[in-house]
Amino acid sequence: MNDIVKIVKEEHTNYFNKLKFETILVIIAVIFILLRVFNFKGEDGVLAILVLIVSVFIGYSYINIKKEDLDDQNKVIMFKFLKLQEAVYDYVNHRIQIVRNTKIDTRKELLDDVQVKALYNRSKLDDLYIDSDLIEFLYSIITLKDYNEQEFYLLVKSTNDFLKIRNNIEIFYDRNKTYPKNIAHMYQAMMIIKTKCINHLQTFIYTVPKDAQMYNYIDKTIPVYTNLLNHSLSKVYAYYTASNKINGTDIATQFIQKYNYTQPFDPEKSLQELY
Repeated sequence: MNDIVKIVKEEHTNYFNKLKFETILVIIAVIFILLRVFNFKGEDGVLAILVLIVSVFIGYSYINIKKEDLDDQNKVIMFKFLKLQEAVYDYVNHRIQIVRNTKIDTRKELLDDVQVKALYNRSKLDDLYIDSDLIEFLYSIITLKDYNEQEFYLLVKSTNDFLKIRNNIEIFYDRNKTYPKNIAHMYQAMMIIKTKCINHLQTFIYTVPKDAQMYNYIDKTIPVYTNLLNHSLSKVYAYYTASNKINGTDIATQFIQKYNYTQPFDPEKSLQELY
């Protein structure tokens, strides 16, 4: 019962909004079916209570099943995220070894422990978690990273930097119930990083050995990745317009133009195209 109350009152993500709607439909459908089966006329209060209890129990069971499915999905996403982080750290380790093996001055060791720690900190994918679709995408090409480890590292790192701006805006809003004053500049920064992301993907993909199947894969990969980035840009542009509505516009307001793309974002369809 507590799970049902929590879903209805507390959870507001897209997944739980959908689950809330589905649960209500399930309960209504069960009530309707049971009332028809027992030919309920409205006189038997005990029967009505029993029908309601059974319906709520079935709704509770439905929520538990769906939440178990979500837990399984989260475990898979976490596994893929950790593999991406591992790949990034592997590249950092490789670069550190190259630098340390290159001693210009034998009396001085290059990269001390403080510098190494700083490198690892800069390589943390601490904002990638907010977009599971981008995690899925990057993991789908991780098996190709050996063809160009540097570009794969730059691709993953720039994707994290791209999402960092969106994440900072959302965290700022959660804490202050308003948007940053420089949100227009933040949106433009995302546009610049988006270009870098796509460039890194193009460079990475075109170093992979080609055959007919790979050419077909390449043709689909870049548009899919672009659409996934546009999904976050759409969110930030919506925050920008909401900020203007809340705060109003004046001579100091910076107006920005929304990016143009030819097709609507569809995560399921986009990701399916990769397989």
